[in-house]
Amino acid sequence: MPIFRPANPDDAERISHLLTVTFDVNSTPGWEIDALARFHARNNYEQIDIAIATAVYQEVCVNSGEIVAYLYMPRPYLIGILAVHPSLQGHGIGSALLQRGRQYVLSHHPEVTVLQVNATERSEPFYAAHSFFPLSPYVMMEGMRFRRMGYWCGLAVLNRDLRVED
Repeated sequence: MPIFRPANPDDAERISHLLTVTFDVNSTPGWEIDALARFHARNNYEQIDIAIATAVYQEVCVNSGEIVAYLYMPRPYLIGILAVHPSLQGHGIGSALLQRGRQYVLSHHPEVTVLQVNATERSEPFYAAHSFFPLSPYVMMEGMRFRRMGYWCGLAVLNRDLRVED
């Protein structure tokens, strides 16, 4: 049974390993090999330890004692990383983490109007299925290909307040 909890400094090494396994040449189409290597270097356990200490919101999913997913939000309006172990993708863990992050933003940062993420071609369908819309075309930055996508936070309020009548 998956357990969701805040990340803590003791998790840094396991989160770093998760990111190395999750972000590979198959999950980052259009990324240059050097860019992927820089991503892994920027997410070593020392850097993850700093990220945990400074994050606005971050959470892990633990399954059978292993960290299998991680959500990192460096700012209230930005998803920095959402990673799910490849063997567990498509089982709702990423969706649950995303929902928990959105709920945090809605309840603790009502000033945020658009929650943003940089999506790869592979992750774009996931975000689109969760009501994120493209905010930019695909761009190359530091060898990484992505597009900015956004979720209008007012949509949650609108959906809550809408009533379907017959």
